[in-house]
Amino acid sequence: MTGSSTTFSWTTGAGALQYWLYAGTTAGSNNLYSASQGTATSKTLTGLPTNGSNLYVRLWTRFASGWQYNDYVYKNSTVVNIKAAITSPTPGGTLTSSSTTFTWNTGSGALQYWLYVGTSAGANNVYSASQGTALSKTVTGIPLGGTIYVRLWTQFTTGWFYTDYSYSSGAKAVITSPSLGSTLAGSSQTFNWSTGSGAVAYWLYVGTSGYGSSNIVSAGTGLVTSKVVTGLPLTGVTVYARLWTYFSGTGWVYNDYWYKAASAAVMSSPTPGTTLTGSKVTFAWAAGGGSVNQYYIYVGTSLGNSNIYYSSAGTSLSHAVPGIPTTGITVYVRLWTRILTTWVYRDYAYKAATGVSAADMLNPVPGSAIGTSATFSWSTGTGVSVYYLYVGTTGVGSNNVYSAGTGSGRSRTVTGIPSSGTIYVRLWSWTGSTWIYHDYTYS
Repeated sequence: MTGSSTTFSWTTGAGALQYWLYAGTTAGSNNLYSASQGTATSKTLTGLPTNGSNLYVRLWTRFASGWQYNDYVYKNSTVVNIKAAITSPTPGGTLTSSSTTFTWNTGSGALQYWLYVGTSAGANNVYSASQGTALSKTVTGIPLGGTIYVRLWTQFTTGWFYTDYSYSSGAKAVITSPSLGSTLAGSSQTFNWSTGSGAVAYWLYVGTSGYGSSNIVSAGTGLVTSKVVTGLPLTGVTVYARLWTYFSGTGWVYNDYWYKAASAAVMSSPTPGTTLTGSKVTFAWAAGGGSVNQYYIYVGTSLGNSNIYYSSAGTSLSHAVPGIPTTGITVYVRLWTRILTTWVYRDYAYKAATGVSAADMLNPVPGSAIGTSATFSWSTGTGVSVYYLYVGTTGVGSNNVYSAGTGSGRSRTVTGIPSSGTIYVRLWSWTGSTWIYHDYTYS
């Protein structure tokens, strides 16, 4: 046999009045088929096994004298029933149009196909129809902006069987800048996004109280793919953005994002709340977050005051402040950070030194250019008995070029200094109870 359906034909014989056909799985049996054929000389049998077993056929002929038969044996086919499978669009992919052509292979042993398209698993609320033996169908009216479920049915002689598929329909818009998790520029930031696919409109939420919050902005943009958001905080908090995309079929859907707000620089040295080392102190800080373009420092005897010192530090992350009293009073430092065009600050308090001050570098002049060999000399400081010198190239406080004590000597010649880059020098002073220092840089 060549399949599950086979046409049997026979001769008329001589004097035949009627024919009857048996088909079974054992000799003379009719468990697969048994029926009169009248005077017809052929019959198509369906639903035959496809397992390679023997098929037994008995053809009866009726004469005036009664029934007689001939027996025949065949080998059933070994056709394997294989369900048809969708080949296009790629299962699990994205449908970018409300009109999509679905294509599938023939499978094996298939009699016909049926196609469901719906918005939930196994549903056919979008489309449902027999495809006969066709291997493709264009379905229109597919809603965009959600998940589309497709069920492809295959009919065999033993019944209907199916395979399920799912697709994303339409592509939600995606924020392209600023990048996820990045620090925002300042109190004003432009958000840009892709068009997605099938989108009808966009809406942007920005807030600080979690995903979906909109306490900063909630605005539709039509089909414009960018929005300037103002009023962003400058405190380093987490900022949340939700970009909504509207599809005509499913309504509003969204993607969520988070960012770090811009923030003021943070003092790192001296440690806030500690006692200063003398009348001249180098303050250092961690960079502010966002589009920072300048730092400014106030030093005073009351909060926010600058009666001791004030100066721009440019974009440097440290600044030496002279003239600080050594009377043990509380010293207040306000570190300003300019983010885009907005100034923000952080306040710190210290205890002024009492009767001691670190030695100060006299030569070479701090900030000047030096050669590969340089003689460093310094003042005595106040209450200082021993000095120690660091020279390095890897950052403030480094000593990869030179590190040695000088006893009570107040100068030292250092050789092997690199001929390019920034040179960092730290001059230590021992007060009898603790080491204090000043930092300097040279080119």
